[in-house]
Amino acid sequence: MFQPNELKKEFPMQVANAGLSTTTKVWETLVAANNCNLVKIKKLVEECPGLIYAQYNYTPPVYFAVREGHAELVNYFLNHGALDPTYKTYPFQDTFLTMAQDREYNDIALMLEQYASNPALHKFKGDNGQIDYKRTELQQEFEKTVDQGDLSKTEKSIRSLHWMKLIFGEKVFYFLQPKKITGR
Repeated sequence: MFQPNELKKEFPMQVANAGLSTTTKVWETLVAANNCNLVKIKKLVEECPGLIYAQYNYTPPVYFAVREGHAELVNYFLNHGALDPTYKTYPFQDTFLTMAQDREYNDIALMLEQYASNPALHKFKGDNGQIDYKRTELQQEFEKTVDQGDLSKTEKSIRSLHWMKLIFGEKVFYFLQPKKITGR
């Protein structure tokens, strides 16, 4: 697995059930799930329970456990309710049951079917994973005007600054205010 740029630096990150952790802890959790490191998963979850269903790019740790056929780890996740039964993989929209069956992980498929049939076990729903990049108030205002598609407000926002530095993940953008030419 290659560590995404967004998870290389430590930023606060929303995890499951409105918990708060960091981007680096989420990465550690996903890697531990991929590598079937149950000891590491338990340690991370003990420190921050929301990490059990922390997502990056719409992908929770249980995804890696199912994909790699780590039955013991899948069992741990399911016993802790760490699967939204309505979840579908991104971007293909497969269910975990489909993924397990396609890979002929019959023991995992059976666990998933039993889990799905018992709604009392389901503790996590929806997406999470919002990263707080610690943008300044001016950066947040600029981002808001861009998101709204309001070019007039965006231009005013840029012109109100001498210069502005925006950071999106590892990408840095500089916007300089043009100097006015007068006297012609």
